[in-house]
Amino acid sequence: MGMKQRAIVVGGGMAGMAAATNLTEGGASVTVLEKEPYLGGRYSTPVTQTIEHRGKTWSFPVEHGIHGFWRQYRNMFALLERHGLRKQLRDSGKNELVFWVKGDKPRFVEIGDRVRQSKLPEPFCFMELIREKEFLRLALKGGPKMLQVSWDLTHAFAFDPARDMDEYEKLSVGQWIGGWPDHMRWFFTAMTHSSFFVEAEQASLGAFLASLHHYTICDKRDIGFDYMDGSTQECVLDPLSEYIEGGGGRVLTDNTVEEILFEGGREGGREGGREGGRAVGVRAKDKNGRSRVLKADAVVIALDPPGMAKLRHGELESVLSEVFVPRGVHSMSVRLWFETSPAANRAETGMFAGPAINNYFWLSKIQRSYKAWAAETGGSCIEAHIYGANAEAAKDLPDDEVIRRAQEAVETCWPNVRGRLIEAHLKRNPPTHVEFNPGTLALLPDVETSCPNLALAGDWVKPKHNVLYLERTASTGLQAAHALVDALDLDRSKLADVLPPHEASSEFKTYQAIARGIRDLGLLPNLSKRPHTR
Repeated sequence: MGMKQRAIVVGGGMAGMAAATNLTEGGASVTVLEKEPYLGGRYSTPVTQTIEHRGKTWSFPVEHGIHGFWRQYRNMFALLERHGLRKQLRDSGKNELVFWVKGDKPRFVEIGDRVRQSKLPEPFCFMELIREKEFLRLALKGGPKMLQVSWDLTHAFAFDPARDMDEYEKLSVGQWIGGWPDHMRWFFTAMTHSSFFVEAEQASLGAFLASLHHYTICDKRDIGFDYMDGSTQECVLDPLSEYIEGGGGRVLTDNTVEEILFEGGREGGREGGREGGRAVGVRAKDKNGRSRVLKADAVVIALDPPGMAKLRHGELESVLSEVFVPRGVHSMSVRLWFETSPAANRAETGMFAGPAINNYFWLSKIQRSYKAWAAETGGSCIEAHIYGANAEAAKDLPDDEVIRRAQEAVETCWPNVRGRLIEAHLKRNPPTHVEFNPGTLALLPDVETSCPNLALAGDWVKPKHNVLYLERTASTGLQAAHALVDALDLDRSKLADVLPPHEASSEFKTYQAIARGIRDLGLLPNLSKRPHTR
């Protein structure tokens, strides 16, 4: 048996770890290089927070903020399943939407189990929300405008991600919902925040409708999600690292790739690009500032947009001259520890349509270390995320003021914890989440590049199927391994197949055919005639 072929994966986020794991499964020896002192990117656990309470010291993992695994994460789930990690997932159960607008009190609407446990078929199962008295009250306030909402929603039911993306991708979510009554606009704006971290006017309608199809409306089972009962580091990143190293590879943090090295090939014609050349390795700098060359038979670049923009110079710029790199979006997360708990009937997670924060997880009901602390002390801890306009308003504020605003929102909505704060932590996340504004999806690059042994992976890279979020990283990571089979002389039979999303329910397909017929007759509103702003 000959020596294993060597692959280098640039970036230790979830896309990079997926690519490295799949390459290891295929028989390659893989070196993962990550510039930060920790793995995971947006799926990382970079900080530990220690607090003193009742004479005892407690330590808690502080993550970037991704917890949910949706049912449509088929390739992500398959990866976890192959490595015995899926057993750590727990069903989310109830999910709430908090409506809180100026001049009114906070109102809670259950949007999880209420819909997925409905006996009505898709998409009529969403009529169950009318049974939520707060939603019914708001719907009645919408009056005749609710007819426009119903008619506009037909676009969502008619939409097919595989066939209609070009038509809808140039539009914004703001164009779609701009004329809706307040409560429906708030609802869909909250979903836009949670999905894309931006305001509705900045988000591609095509991307948003794709998210609805994969994670909400096509099958009521898609509405619920699972979460890990421990940190991302202990539940996923450490086990995958051990697997890669057990296959003869290395996972190196504190290593910044400065340059991708090439040999051979020639410059392309007027369109630019480099033809025929091969990647032969990277130049990387370790935490002590020492620069060295690492050789490889193939390379995967699995960086976030800011990281890709920094690496893209020299010969790599020639190779990727036609590759579009989108912008990244900032976000924040605030963790608040209280010495008492919220009302028992409140959901563990939810979206927030109101000031200061945009969604939340009561970690004291989810993760082992937080649950253990809550069980012993009777306390609680909420992780509140800040996106879009809230993040923009908070980016130049002092940490104490950002925390104060989040605390005020939480204590107003969950009055049981008011005045009982014992610890707070703010995490300002770098702009690594892809900004899917109108027109972006059409510009995203493929996994394969003009260089035969160089592949891309990440949630800014075009997957085989129109999937999003963590599933996009897992899918493109797997696709990158397939793209390098010949360059690395791998056994393709050892690589998993790239799985498509689960099919829509038969009931939804029937309604979708009707909705498409209505749209094809030209009876639906022409969204392109609407302005991008409210």
